[in-house]
Amino acid sequence: HKINELIGITFTPDQVKKVLQLLDMGIVSEEQDALTVSIPTNKTDVLREVDVIEEIFRIHGLNEIPIDNRLSYSYNPGVYPDPTSVKSDIAKLLAAIGLNEIMSVSLTQSSFFEKSLPFPQDQLVFINNTGNIHLDIMRPTMLISGLEALVYNLNRQQHNQQNQFRFFEFGRIYSQNDGKIEEKDQLAIFLTGQRWPESWNNTDKSKLGFGDIKSIVEYVLKKTGLHGFQESSFNNTHISDGLQWHRGPMVLAYAGKIKSSISRKFDIKQEVWTAIFEWNQILKLAGKQL
Repeated sequence: HKINELIGITFTPDQVKKVLQLLDMGIVSEEQDALTVSIPTNKTDVLREVDVIEEIFRIHGLNEIPIDNRLSYSYNPGVYPDPTSVKSDIAKLLAAIGLNEIMSVSLTQSSFFEKSLPFPQDQLVFINNTGNIHLDIMRPTMLISGLEALVYNLNRQQHNQQNQFRFFEFGRIYSQNDGKIEEKDQLAIFLTGQRWPESWNNTDKSKLGFGDIKSIVEYVLKKTGLHGFQESSFNNTHISDGLQWHRGPMVLAYAGKIKSSISRKFDIKQEVWTAIFEWNQILKLAGKQL
């Protein structure tokens, strides 16, 4: 029965025995619907029942198997739009307009949120990290990763002499509420320094500002196919002079200047502009509009 089920045609017991004899497989015992056979030592790859059936199938001949007129296939609906494809497309677009991608670990130091970035302590997700006791929480905000990357490069005068940096990062943040851990995917963008690099034919000394971060937010929202959202002013404990893009109570993105009181604690003396995209919400709405 197993042979008939796998191959799709009916074999009689005599036909099976004949093929087994040709394969030098001796019949050890025989029951009504089963045979126990001994495997020759030269057939080291025959280990399972299905391997014996494969040998029978091979000897019987592929050309003896009838071809069904029907065509069957399985359908996997998947997720639309594909989150990986959307993320890759947006990353390429941001790189094309001059931003550099950074990648940070999701672990960070709880001391940052005691001294530098105000954050409710009961919402932090602590872990027992025996490899590095200083990295003892999962990051609750993407700001910490961007600020650390900025100060690292500023201290080493990387990229250029005008301290101009344009970073973006896809990542996940973690928090807890009433003992339940929550995770959110976000896209963060960080801008600081002069708008244009110095050159012999360029004397523009203007700095990157709100107009630059706002244009990037609108560019990303447009490329994800979103429209019909509202804009309103935005400020929180970390960001000032900001704007948020939303549909009713659903926030899609917000942008503004990281408060100087925070950036100075990271030894960053120049203005830093940031934008945070609520990536889960964007993908949810993009699937309805793309």
